[in-house]
Amino acid sequence: MTIHPKSGAKNKGKFIGLVEPNSIGPGDVKTGIDHLKELGITHVHLLPSFDHYSIDETNLNTPQYNWGYDPKNYNVPEGSYATDPYDATVKIKEFKQMVKAFHDQGIGVIRMLFITILEKRGNHYLIKRFQGIITVTTKMVVIQMRPRAATKRHPKDP
Repeated sequence: MTIHPKSGAKNKGKFIGLVEPNSIGPGDVKTGIDHLKELGITHVHLLPSFDHYSIDETNLNTPQYNWGYDPKNYNVPEGSYATDPYDATVKIKEFKQMVKAFHDQGIGVIRMLFITILEKRGNHYLIKRFQGIITVTTKMVVIQMRPRAATKRHPKDP
């Protein structure tokens, strides 16, 4: 929504960039939160925004992409979406600032939770995946979990 060089956002690809008011892209098209309000949406669904293993926050000048399905620290905002990935306080404050800005505009926030647990059973690994939805409100957090399991043979096993 904001990472494109012509998005008009000052904080491109950041939590706070998503809620910057008055950002305009090519053709005078509203971007960020103004675009979402213009669409009339009631909720925004943030794909995993937790800290990811595969994003190197010390090397953000190199393009990196991740769907977020390799969470490292649950409930810790991903540093690459903060203006200072090294400062945990900044990550948390900017995430909260983004959620508050959505709420101030009457837009609910839904976060995706994806947990993968790997268990070795003999020559097989059992991959347990739990996919859930976290609804963030000003007064409570609601978590709905839906388990999924699959058995797979490890590639190194005969």
